[in-house]
Amino acid sequence: MNYKVLFICSALTCMLMLACMGSKTTKAGGSQLTDQSSSSKNQSKQKEEPVEVVTSTDLPTLLAKASEYQKNGKYRKAAAYLSKAKELKPDDTDLRMQLITAYHQAEKFDQEISELNELLQIKPENSLRLTYAKRLHEAQRFDEAINAIEDIRAVDPENIEALIVLGALHKDQAQYAEAIEIFREITYIDAKNAHAKYYQAEVYLAQKKPLWADKYYKDALKLDPTLGVAVFGLAKIAQIRNSQEDYKKHLAKAYELDPEHSEIKKAFLNQ
Repeated sequence: MNYKVLFICSALTCMLMLACMGSKTTKAGGSQLTDQSSSSKNQSKQKEEPVEVVTSTDLPTLLAKASEYQKNGKYRKAAAYLSKAKELKPDDTDLRMQLITAYHQAEKFDQEISELNELLQIKPENSLRLTYAKRLHEAQRFDEAINAIEDIRAVDPENIEALIVLGALHKDQAQYAEAIEIFREITYIDAKNAHAKYYQAEVYLAQKKPLWADKYYKDALKLDPTLGVAVFGLAKIAQIRNSQEDYKKHLAKAYELDPEHSEIKKAFLNQ
C-alpha cells in the first residue's frame, strides 16, 4: 500500500477513535467522565510490552510499523514509532492526533496530556480542549482542567459537554453547591438532558441525601431509560436502604444496559 494512503487511513481511524472515546465517556457517566473499562482491558498487555528503541528515520516505514502495532494491540510500540514520525513531521496535526490516541491506548497518560497541550498550540479547537480537560480531570489536575473548560466557555458558553465536565470537577472537589448550580444551568439550556439529572443525583448521593438522589436518578431515567449508570445509582440507594431484592434487580438491569462500565461490572460480578 502507498504510504500516503496508509497514513491518511490511519489518521481518519485516529479521529474516529478519539470521537468514540468522547462518546463513551459521556455515556459511561463516572464522576471523572472516563471510559473506565479501557485501562483494565489494556493493563496486562502493557505490562508485558518491552520498551521499543526506534532507529528508523524513514517516514513510510515508521507509519507502517505503527499501524501494524496498533492493529495488534501493541500500543506502546505504536506510540514509539509515531513519536519518531512526529519528529520528522512536527506540524502534521493528523499524525499528532494518531500519537495521542496511541498514548491513551498505551495508558501513557502524562504523555497524552502533554501531546494534547502541544497540539492545542497549533490547533486550538474546542473538541481538543474538551478531551484535554477530561484527561486533566482523570489525572486529578483540577485547576488546569477548569482552566481548559473556561477556555471553551469563553467562545461557547452553552457547551453542554464542557458544563458536564465542569460540574463533575466541582463535585470531585466536594464543591457541591457549585456543582448543582452547573447541572441546573445545563437543564436551562436543555431541559431533556438526562446526564444533567444523573450528575445532580450523584452530587446528592455524595452529600448523603438519598431521597434527593433517588428523585434525580429517576428523572434521568424518564429522559433516557437506557442510562445504565442511573439505574446503578438506584442500586446504590437500595443498598443504603438494605433492600437486597431491589439492589439485585437494579444491578442486573444496570449491567444489562452498560456491561463494560467498570463499577457496574465489578459490582455485578462480585455480588
